[in-house]
Formats: sequence, C-alpha cells, structure tokens
Amino acid sequence: PNSVAEGLQIIISANVTDPDGVFSVTADVQRVIDEVNVLPKVILIGAGSTYTGEWFGSEGSYYVDIEACDTKNNCSILNNIPPVY
Repeated sequence: PNSVAEGLQIIISANVTDPDGVFSVTADVQRVIDEVNVLPKVILIGAGSTYTGEWFGSEGSYYVDIEACDTKNNCSILNNIPPVY
C-alpha cells in the first residue's frame, strides 16, 4: 500500500496503447482498511499514450489499480500499482 497525507493531491498517470484504439482508462483507489471499496473511480484523460487524473484523499494507506479498455471492449487491469515519486 501507498501512504497519503490528509488532503494531498495525488496525480495518477498511466502509459496505455492499443492497436485497436484506447476507449477508456480508469484508476480504482482502494483504502487498505476498508472491506468494500466505496471510492469512486478516477477517470484518466489521455494525451497521446499518457493518461492522467487527480485524486484527493484522506490520510491513510491505499492501493491503486489501473483498468484500460480498448474500442472492442477488451479490458486489462493492473493491480496494486507501485508509486513513482
């Protein structure tokens, strides 16, 4: 898990490409102590192959999963992405 300070802006970024075209990229932020994830998905906006979004959280530890779907609705998920500072 990755620790976040109260109210800190977190930039989530992913490099995504697909020969059929990228339809959507989202980040699922999950608080470690929660049994059920109730946080909304973060929609990442693309510029070229880089997709970026921002999230503001309360203090705690979180996991981040990235889901990317192509224009044929084939989706791929990377779980528990490590942070890059």
